[in-house]
Amino acid sequence: MNRAIIAKLFLWQTVVTATVAVIAAMALSWQDAAAALMGGGINLLAVAAFAIRVALLPPDATAQARLAAMARAEAVKWGVSIGLFAIAAMIFPGHFPVLILAFMATTGVYWFALLWDVPDDRQQRG
Repeated sequence: MNRAIIAKLFLWQTVVTATVAVIAAMALSWQDAAAALMGGGINLLAVAAFAIRVALLPPDATAQARLAAMARAEAVKWGVSIGLFAIAAMIFPGHFPVLILAFMATTGVYWFALLWDVPDDRQQRG
């Protein structure tokens, strides 16, 4: 697992979250800004949970073990997301569209991260 790529992902998700929150504060209200921060924060925490679960895998794990670990990590990520969305729905019931917008924006960063270059040593190892 490449820590530089994970750090870059978290940095860009944080920047996107802050940007959506600032725009929401200027265009709407501080409650919408807080909802945007929570929406981006949900994604940040879910991705962190995924990364931690995958990082716990030993470096010499088989392909089957890696796939199983990623499936479990994805289930944890979904659980974190659903749980935090339930809490957010209770805290920000009237500001949910902004929360969803921030979540979607940070999800876009996550998907674009799949296109980022993988270091040469990782490509050679397979």
